[in-house]
Amino acid sequence: MKPDPLSVAIALLVEAALVAALTGLALRGRWRQLLAFTAYLAAVLTGNILITWWPERFWVLSFWVVKEATYAALLLGVVLELAWLTFRPFRGAATTARRMILVALLLLAALLALAPARDSAHLAAAGELLPRFATITVWLLAGVLALAHWYRVPWDRFHLSVAWSLVAHMTVFGVLLRLEGIHGWAAQVYLNALDPPAYLALTSWWAWVAWRPEPVGADARQHLLEDLGFEGGRA
Repeated sequence: MKPDPLSVAIALLVEAALVAALTGLALRGRWRQLLAFTAYLAAVLTGNILITWWPERFWVLSFWVVKEATYAALLLGVVLELAWLTFRPFRGAATTARRMILVALLLLAALLALAPARDSAHLAAAGELLPRFATITVWLLAGVLALAHWYRVPWDRFHLSVAWSLVAHMTVFGVLLRLEGIHGWAAQVYLNALDPPAYLALTSWWAWVAWRPEPVGADARQHLLEDLGFEGGRA
């Protein structure tokens, strides 16, 4: 099965947005601010290129499952790195964050272990494992945002933009995957129709975030970290 022309066109636009985002991260030096996010964008760009240019080999369920599992692991890495960078300078918040992360990881392990068996390992991953992984990841990220708000921890502007965009993305994607798990391949039509344009909007936003200049006064967190004794304001 080959992608339809509209899907190919959207994929090319997504690739252009990803190249723009990675270029912006490199030239603005923001890749150092969130290493896992940079790795995630590079992985997504690689996966998109493989499917777009060699669909006869890579537009298959087995590659899709491996691709999405890789993306899910990298997104979890992004959330963990965001939590580390945000709470590390603040001892009380950091202790609470570590406990929350430990509970979330234990819950994730339990949910994955208790996933019901399916006839197809690939369908089990698509319908049960990946949605559970996405659900725990998005709830963990929401918990990080809520904890930062509770402790009034200042966010890096770039980190906050990435965090909220990932909440939106993983919520939508998790719902679509869950629908596929409930309704089987009948839901794949809707997944294919809704996910590409939504992802194009997301990657375009990331390109803007990577390139946008910092406004006056955006270094309030940096000054605070410097006051706390972190060299260069880096946590």
